[in-house]
Amino acid sequence: MVKDYTEHVMNFLGHPLGIVVEVKAENVYTLSSWLQECRVEVENAKADFGFVAAKPRGVGNTRVDQWYAVMNHGAFRALFHQAWKFSDDVIDVWFQDMRPGFINRDLAGGLKLTQGHQLDSGLTHSCVRIAPKGVEDPSMYYVVTTLGQMADLLVRAGYGRRDDPAGA
Repeated sequence: MVKDYTEHVMNFLGHPLGIVVEVKAENVYTLSSWLQECRVEVENAKADFGFVAAKPRGVGNTRVDQWYAVMNHGAFRALFHQAWKFSDDVIDVWFQDMRPGFINRDLAGGLKLTQGHQLDSGLTHSCVRIAPKGVEDPSMYYVVTTLGQMADLLVRAGYGRRDDPAGA
């Protein structure tokens, strides 16, 4: 089943070189262990970046752009900086902080709220930032955005291209 999901995600992203995507389709979001698996895959592949693509409950294969894209904040910042450096357009991100104890219950609502703030403020991207319990290093916080927004950042950062307009 995950193999089928991986195919959908990679087709959506356009198979970018230098990027590792760890695909998950689970009922409970265990971001810490998912990101650890992703870090190992990035190291093994000697990739530039990696992230977790997670299928949200109730979102099917036809809406892959609405799946979650999860990274640590440090890697997200580096990817965003690279996209900003290479993009001809102005790009900016809205961060919405979320408490870690309610990820499974509140993540979908938190992302919707964040996207509303993004649109209201005229910014190009949005994400939820989660400080895991006991983690003091902000670069290790979790960042969750949509796969559609992650695909746009990857294209802007020079990782492949998509046949449809960026961010669509």
